[in-house]
Amino acid sequence: MKKFYTSLFAVLMGCAVLAAQSVGAPSRVISADDGAQVTRTLKPERKAHKARKVLTRERQLDETRLSQVMKAAPVLPENPPYITDRPEGDAQLYTKTGIGYGYNWFVGLYSEQLEGSLSEIITAPDGVTVYMSRPLSQYTTDGWIKGTRSGDEITFQLPQLVLREDYMGTIYEDFVMCLEFIADEEDPTAGWYYPCENQTFTLKVNDSGILTEADQSIMIGHCALVDGEWSWQGNGDLGLAFTPLTDKPVAVPATAVFENWWLTGAESYTARGVSVSIDGRKVYIKGLFNDMPDAAVEGDLDETTNKVTVKSGQYLGEYWDMAMTTYFIAANAKLDTQTWKYSYTMRDDLVFDYDPQAKSLKSINSYAISVTKDRIYYITVQRKPFIRYQSVDNVKVTSLITPIYDIYYPEEPEYGYYGELSFTLPNIDADDQVLDTSKLYWNLIMDDEVFVFMPDEYFSLDDNMTNVPYTFNDGNDFECEDGSCWVLIYPEGYENLGVRSVYVDGDNTVTSDIMWVPGFESALRDVTIGSTEIKAVRYYDLQGRVVENPSAGLYIRSVTFADGRVKNSKVVKR
Repeated sequence: MKKFYTSLFAVLMGCAVLAAQSVGAPSRVISADDGAQVTRTLKPERKAHKARKVLTRERQLDETRLSQVMKAAPVLPENPPYITDRPEGDAQLYTKTGIGYGYNWFVGLYSEQLEGSLSEIITAPDGVTVYMSRPLSQYTTDGWIKGTRSGDEITFQLPQLVLREDYMGTIYEDFVMCLEFIADEEDPTAGWYYPCENQTFTLKVNDSGILTEADQSIMIGHCALVDGEWSWQGNGDLGLAFTPLTDKPVAVPATAVFENWWLTGAESYTARGVSVSIDGRKVYIKGLFNDMPDAAVEGDLDETTNKVTVKSGQYLGEYWDMAMTTYFIAANAKLDTQTWKYSYTMRDDLVFDYDPQAKSLKSINSYAISVTKDRIYYITVQRKPFIRYQSVDNVKVTSLITPIYDIYYPEEPEYGYYGELSFTLPNIDADDQVLDTSKLYWNLIMDDEVFVFMPDEYFSLDDNMTNVPYTFNDGNDFECEDGSCWVLIYPEGYENLGVRSVYVDGDNTVTSDIMWVPGFESALRDVTIGSTEIKAVRYYDLQGRVVENPSAGLYIRSVTFADGRVKNSKVVKR
C-alpha cells in the first residue's frame, strides 16, 4: 500500500481521498470522560488503511494571506540529520499534559487532553546538549530531536527529521516543526495549522523540574513536504507541560518462581497466557496487559480466607508502542441496558478467590489497564478475570465454539481494495478447556465450499492450503494474534462467506458451526473438504476467451480438482 501525505491544496483523483475537516480552536478540546477508552485504541476501519491516506482541504485563506503564510515557512536544510541511535547521557522520563491532535482513519481528525503521554529527554555529558524522543503524542516516530539547555530554558531549532521510511524504493520523510493556528476567514472558530516563521521551540524549566512550553499557543507538529510546500499531517501537541515520571514498576524478588497459567474472563472466548508466582503470602502476576508480558502486579494472600487482594494504582511501566504510562486499576463494571455498553468506576483493590487445589484465581469484579492512576482512561479492560492452571496436553475435544464475527469490508476495486474479513478464533472449546493451538486451524467457507488458498493469489504460500493454522501470519494476506484473525480476500462475486474452526488431533477432527458473514449467509450447516489436488487451471478474460499467460488484471479462473469438482471464481492477478 503506497504511503501518502496530506496536501492542503492538491485535488487528487483516482485514489482514496478523505476530505480534511477544519480543526477547532484549542479551547474547544474536551477531556475524555472518566472510564473512557484511549482514542488511539479505537478499531481502524481497514487493515489496508494502515498506510497514510490522502487528506484534502479546500483553501480557507485568500491568495494574499496564503502567500504570506507560505513565504514565512522555513527552508529545509540539505541532508537533515536523522538521529535514531540512543544518545549517551543522563535520561529522564516525562509525562506530558496539554492538547494532542491526531488522525485516525476511523474517526478522522481528533483532539484530546493529553494524559499519560510519554517522552524521554537525555542530557548529554556536556550538560548543554539535550535530546528528546517521541516529540509527538499521537504519532509514532523513531528519531530524536536535538536541542540545547541554557539556564532555565531548553530550545530546539526546528524543523527536524523524526521518521524516514523507504517504501519500494521511494523515501518518505516526516518532520516536526512549530505551527500556529490560523482561523478561517469565514469561520473564526475553525481553521488550520500552518508553519511559523519562528521555528524555535522553547521549554521553560522550573525549580521542580517541570518543563513548560514557553508559548502555549504554538504547536509542535508533524509536517511533510508536499509538492515543495510544508503541509501539516494532522498530528501535533501544544500547551505542553512535562512532569518527571517518578512511579516505579513492582520489584519482583529474584526468589519468585513463576508458572504458566491462563487468563479468561466474562464474555471471553480466548485464553491467553499469564505467569503466576505464589511466594508465601505474596502473589505476583505477570501479563495482565497482553502487550507487556513481563509487567507484574503484586497481591497479598490471606491464607485463612484464601483471598488474594491486588491493590489498585500499581505502575506497570512504559508502553512504548503508544508512548504512554500504564497502571493496573481495579474497577467496577456496569452495563447500560439502553446502549449495551459498559462503564467503569475505580475500586481500591481487586479481590480474587484462590483455590489452591484447582490452582485458580477468580474475581467477580474487573480491572483496567489505564494510562492514568487517579481515574480510568483505559487501553484495555478485563471483566471478571479468571486465572487458572491447565495443561493443554491430552485435551479431549468434542465440541468447538463458533468463531466470532468482527468486521467485513467488501472489495472496492475503484480504490484498489480487496475484501477483508476479521474474526475471533476461540482457543477454548465448548467445555471451557484451553486448546493446544498447534492443533487448531480455521477454514474459509465460500459459496458452500471450503475455500482453497492458492499460491497464484496468496504469494506467501508454496502449496494450496485449506486448513489455516491458528498462528499463521505472513505479514501481508493473513494475520492472527491471540485469536484475532484477519484475511485478505482476493476472489470477487461470491454469494456466501463464512469461517469455521477446525481441531485436528491425530485421526480425530472436530469442526465448529460456521460463522456466516452478515449479508452472506447460507442455510448450509456443514461442508466437507474435497480434494485439493489440482488437475488443471485455466484463466479466461471477461469475454470468455482463454488466456494462456495472464498478466495483471481481472480474470475468471477455472480450477479442476482431482475429485472432478470445478471451481470458477473471479480473481485479480497482481
